[in-house]
Amino acid sequence: MNETGAFFMTLKLATRPETNGIALVFDKTLDSFRAHELDLKERQRGEINLGYHFVLHEDGTLETGIPSYYYARSTLRRWKDCIYVLVTSEKLNSVQKDKLDYLARELNLEVVDNGSSDT
Repeated sequence: MNETGAFFMTLKLATRPETNGIALVFDKTLDSFRAHELDLKERQRGEINLGYHFVLHEDGTLETGIPSYYYARSTLRRWKDCIYVLVTSEKLNSVQKDKLDYLARELNLEVVDNGSSDT
């Protein structure tokens, strides 16, 4: 293993001390990619990881991204206090809404940022 690989294996990422809700980001162009593929794409771009806690596909498939106690990508509006879900569609359909409701119940959180600029 090279020195860079050894460094990243020992790197400890900061964890979020409190979580105040779930925030959404929409990107329809990413629906054909699985979470591990998106993670790889981000790493190839120089990011340390995917940057989202979950990926919610148009068919309702919910995939785990980064651990829920990690901070989300720092370019996101609520990165310090929210669990982020990357939604791979333009808006939530009924299957995605049901899955998001399930996730919110499991995490005991509410959606506090629906991805619109006025939130």
